[in-house]
Amino acid sequence: MIFTSALPYVRKSDLAGETLGEKFWSAVQARSSKVALRQKEFGVWEEVSWTEYGRQARMIAMALVAEGFKPGDTASILANTRREWCYCDFGVLCAGGVSSGIYPTDAASQVQYLCADSNTSFLFVEDDEQLDKALQVRAALPLLKKIIVINMEGLTKLSDPQIVSLGEFQRQGQAYD
Repeated sequence: MIFTSALPYVRKSDLAGETLGEKFWSAVQARSSKVALRQKEFGVWEEVSWTEYGRQARMIAMALVAEGFKPGDTASILANTRREWCYCDFGVLCAGGVSSGIYPTDAASQVQYLCADSNTSFLFVEDDEQLDKALQVRAALPLLKKIIVINMEGLTKLSDPQIVSLGEFQRQGQAYD
């Protein structure tokens, strides 16, 4: 058995909570206006506060719950590293779920395997390229309830009841809250 006192580089968190979700909300409360995330947009670093991070994650968590997501359910995220990936990740965790990351370089067959193996019921995808992979394999994923697209650029004419934009999904969560 290894104790944290035996490992000088491991320190006990000063954040309250037993789960990642609880620790996340402790961080949101304790660090409110401090910078949580930075992402470059058109060459300029955009900052996201802990309060905004929490707001975004909560809307996703509430939308998941509104759609029937239960503790222990799995949602996968098929996207490059970006702030929305973080919002989705903690939204899933705060809804009591399991978050499963999928590399955006994975082929459609790998996406199918990972979603089937993890019992994914909600799939967050970055854009039209990642959505194409999901659409190629969704017939083989009977547990998949919803595909949420982060960046809808190029998808304005898309009409599919199983697919929703992240913005619309978050609005559903805000209304449910």
